[in-house]
Amino acid sequence: MQTTRSVQGVNVRLDHALVGAVRGGEVHLERSAAGPVLSRGSVTMEYAGCGPLFATGDVSISKGGCGPVLTTGDVSIERGGSQTVLSTGDVTLGAGAFAGVVLGRKIELHEGARVLMSRSQAAVFGLAVGAAAGAVSALLRVRSRTG
Repeated sequence: MQTTRSVQGVNVRLDHALVGAVRGGEVHLERSAAGPVLSRGSVTMEYAGCGPLFATGDVSISKGGCGPVLTTGDVSIERGGSQTVLSTGDVTLGAGAFAGVVLGRKIELHEGARVLMSRSQAAVFGLAVGAAAGAVSALLRVRSRTG
């Protein structure tokens, strides 16, 4: 297994690798683990995982997972998962796929796929986080004026 801090290139293909960060055009991870992935093209992962994933192309995950996915392309997950999927394209969760929150142009859930938060739950969670952040910000401003 190869290990490195970061990899970048036009076409990045990793097999049996452990990488701190990946930056490239087209990215393909197979039986690998990576930190953040930044792609100016499509990303495919098979038996692989990564941290946050940002892509301008399609994302395909098969038997793997990652942190949040933010892409302008379509997303397809089969027997894997993601914390959050935010896509301007279509999102397909196949059999055995899961995600915490999914936002996309069209969302298709196959039998056995799960989304952990509904739209209303995600909206309430967002409002709560926003209110908490606003309260902390206001408290810090008051303290800085009196301190």
